[in-house]
Amino acid sequence: MMRLRMYVARFGAEILALVFGIALTFDRLLGLPGAESSLLVGALFSPIVGIAVALDGRVPKKLGLISASLLRGALLFSLVIAPLYAHSLFEPFCGPRDAALFLSFGALPGFLLAALLGVFARVYLKQRAFRIAFVLALTLGSIVLGVLEFLWTPGIAIYGEFGGYLPGTFYETGRKFPPEFLSYRLGSLFFGLALLGGIGLKLTPSRKVEMGLLLGIGLVGYGIVRVNAVELDHATSVKKIDEALGGIAVSERCRLHYPRELRPDLRALHLDECERFIAHVEALLGLEARREPIDVFLYRSSNEKRRLMGAGQIQLAKPWRSEVHLVIDRFPHPVLAHELAHVLGAEISTGLFGVPGALFGIIPNAGLIEGFAVALAFNEALELDPHQASRALLELNRLPPLRDLTSLSFVRHPSSNAYAAAGSFLRFVLEREGAEKLKTIYRQSSLAPLGRSVAEIEEAFHRFLREIELPEGALELAAARFSRPSVFHASCPHETAQLRAQLGSDRAAGDLDAMLETAETILAVEPADLTARLARVRALALSGAKAKAQNAHDELMALNYPAPIVARSFLTLGDAAWLRAERDEAEAYFREALELPMSEDERRNLQLRLYAMERGGEIESAIRTLFLGEDGRGADSITVMNLSRKLDEAGEISLGAYLAARQLYFREAYRDALERLEQGGGALPTPEFERERIRMLLHCLVALGELDRARVLSAQYEGNPSFSRVLAAFRHRLTD
Repeated sequence: MMRLRMYVARFGAEILALVFGIALTFDRLLGLPGAESSLLVGALFSPIVGIAVALDGRVPKKLGLISASLLRGALLFSLVIAPLYAHSLFEPFCGPRDAALFLSFGALPGFLLAALLGVFARVYLKQRAFRIAFVLALTLGSIVLGVLEFLWTPGIAIYGEFGGYLPGTFYETGRKFPPEFLSYRLGSLFFGLALLGGIGLKLTPSRKVEMGLLLGIGLVGYGIVRVNAVELDHATSVKKIDEALGGIAVSERCRLHYPRELRPDLRALHLDECERFIAHVEALLGLEARREPIDVFLYRSSNEKRRLMGAGQIQLAKPWRSEVHLVIDRFPHPVLAHELAHVLGAEISTGLFGVPGALFGIIPNAGLIEGFAVALAFNEALELDPHQASRALLELNRLPPLRDLTSLSFVRHPSSNAYAAAGSFLRFVLEREGAEKLKTIYRQSSLAPLGRSVAEIEEAFHRFLREIELPEGALELAAARFSRPSVFHASCPHETAQLRAQLGSDRAAGDLDAMLETAETILAVEPADLTARLARVRALALSGAKAKAQNAHDELMALNYPAPIVARSFLTLGDAAWLRAERDEAEAYFREALELPMSEDERRNLQLRLYAMERGGEIESAIRTLFLGEDGRGADSITVMNLSRKLDEAGEISLGAYLAARQLYFREAYRDALERLEQGGGALPTPEFERERIRMLLHCLVALGELDRARVLSAQYEGNPSFSRVLAAFRHRLTD
């Protein structure tokens, strides 16, 4: 027993490192080498490394104290990481290069610096308690500095000496190793030199000049790198972002930071949309009027956004700073209202970050945070609004349990499922219990104000959902929409996201060989990936491999994918046949697809194909070129405008005007689009086309500020069930 205790005392850190690494393997995301595991290992285990070295009473015989301590730091790193690499032999593991980079520049330098801290404490401090306090002060202090940077700046991605790289949000898939991490670690190298110099002053008094010089170089170099953090993209500031964007516009409730080239009319629209939504929520929840405007940053692209504030794909808010960060989009911005709701929630929450959660919001209640935003920015214009989506999820047995919607388990569910369910539930609370009850729940981060058990509340919510009417095909649409797994359960989420982006580039370039190769690469990791399955069918069909394309389609059918996915596959086979001038085969595929549930946009495009085939001649040729071009890629906007004129000349005046209007509409040329949409010439091919025409008309009128005309048009269709979603998209602007 004595010997066992001796071994535990001597090798306790090594045993703990191995156990910690093994424990991580029970989680699919953290249990593999990568950015997330590197961050967790570096942040949590570096203090243990430093303490282990600081308290080590052994005197190395052959190796110097510094060398032995650094080797021990490397050994502890290896013991933590070894189980992760062993786990990767049994789980899909992608991106080994990026994983190695994150570990090599993340946790490993953190362990080595912690080991040097331990040596420094060991040679300067006699009391064991003081050594421990010193190591904890610097390692945990580094984390505190990172938290303060997260609090005080617009940045979402944070660098630290010991944790390495905090990406800000785990929902940001497709993440790559940031090149600025290299220059950040240059500062860490100078920090290490400073520690070596300080240790050398104590251990080798005869070399004070050399050690003092090393200490000085280390401190000066470290200071230069860290002082220039903003210029080196290690940190950010509002000033830096404003210099890059170039434009600021201010209203009573909003301060818009926008690209300098943004048209004045579009800038005014975004600012007005922000102003209106805040006023709407203030009235809905009984909030006091804001004294300071909310800062809304609109970036040109996800790459610019990632460079300037750390997150590229994810649109986000920093409620405690009253900031919203978005990639610019067409008016009305699809997620502006959602992110503004997060900021407005900070006026209710008492949490440190302006959000509900445990320990004053330090451990956020993600379900309440996201549900609150979805409930306030409730979008009835979606194919399935949050209530309908939740009803469908309930029928599909995929609705997250209510207890998960108000706990850390929220993030374990696919984000699309969890957001819709949480938003539907809190909207249910708002509609049934009122704004004060919703605010109390948000403030207390608890469902206790409802005065019932979670089971009773959930039962009432489910009864409410079962009363929600679902449109035809809703279950199939929901099955397709909510099919992607959570980032915590997906295989290689970052790498597959990068590959999906590559797949989009391959398709845009018309490179069918590359598309097929990329699709096969994705399927090797995630065999059920919908995007890759459809891309495989498309690449084979358009390349002329008719039999292989049919086999790929049959495989997709055999896997029981949701009907809308099968419909897209039929459509792809039909397009390939149409390009080969095999009209009968193409029409058969199109009609099979038309029998299946799909989104209204997809149905309208399919109807137009069949309409073109019925008309034949120049009309069919023009519409086939519109969808497929010469090689399956479709026509660009200039070609579409020319094709619309050809349709005019062929007698399809309304259809030609409609197609031209859509191009102008998507370019945000609202005045020109309005003129085309109001052009007569006969009926459009199907009611779906007329519904889309009215939607675009309303959008253009609202964007142009012609609200009275928009109200008159809206009144003509009020009460018509087939136009309910169309009118819902603009109701808040026409009734305020």
